[in-house]
Amino acid sequence: MARRSFRARKQELEEKAGSGLVRRREQVILEIGEYTFTRREFVEELQCEFSKAAQILNRVLQGFRVRSIRELIRRLPVDDFVEIKNVGNTTVVVFMIVMEYAGIDSFAWYNSHVKIPSRLAKTKRRKKRRKRRS
Repeated sequence: MARRSFRARKQELEEKAGSGLVRRREQVILEIGEYTFTRREFVEELQCEFSKAAQILNRVLQGFRVRSIRELIRRLPVDDFVEIKNVGNTTVVVFMIVMEYAGIDSFAWYNSHVKIPSRLAKTKRRKKRRKRRS
């Protein structure tokens, strides 16, 4: 089966789905330092479909004016990142996916700041003293 050119595939997609959808696929939704992702690249290369969370992440990170992902990681711990308005679990997951794509261990960044108490950890419980009736 012969491979069709990009232009032929794009034209076929425009006929089936409409030109607006095709233009939106090439829209840049996330830009962090040297990494820039369009909707299509985000889905194809990162295998992530959370484009709305990527847009929120992009909007949040524009205020930091960082040149690289590593610089952002040094400046922004997880606890502060989650406190930013409109940043939720999905946005954190998208950021971790981008970190993995860049070759950075995202779980090390996450675990270095978040302390999850273990159920097996011993906790000190005070026993209530009952008043003796006399």
